[in-house]
Amino acid sequence: GYVDDKTPRPELDALKLRFATLCFSTERFDEAFAAADELVQNRPDFADAPQAATVALRALQASNAKLRADAADDATLDAAAAKLAEYAAYVVERWSAATDAASVAVVQEAALVRTDAAVASGDLDGARALLEQIPENSPRRAFPSVFFSSNIVLLPFSYKTHIASPNEKNR
Repeated sequence: GYVDDKTPRPELDALKLRFATLCFSTERFDEAFAAADELVQNRPDFADAPQAATVALRALQASNAKLRADAADDATLDAAAAKLAEYAAYVVERWSAATDAASVAVVQEAALVRTDAAVASGDLDGARALLEQIPENSPRRAFPSVFFSSNIVLLPFSYKTHIASPNEKNR
């Protein structure tokens, strides 16, 4: 029941994106993901689909962080991490050829999510290769690849996902 005969489809889609954003801001991450992903998957002509993909990515990231904070079991954490990595790969594939600002931004954000996953799994070469795909002048890149070494990786976008407080389960 979200559709009626009087409201134009673009207006309904914009409302659904607002709903997804509201769910995210109230920490209802699963609902935020579901609403945003529905727009991404089922509304290919929706002009704000890249913004919906951004909401979906961030909802999955926040959901994963909540699972870690709640000390979820390893199987649940692994499944959530795999879902996030798959979604990020889908976003990169779908919008990598686009040149508008929103598409470029979501692709770069998804690339950082993929880089983060590579670091978490210990794949530093993979992380470096993914990071190299982000233009050096992008504010999302943060540090040039010179900060990679055989022993240390400094990725400012990943510190929150890889450093747990004493009350969080270390992964």
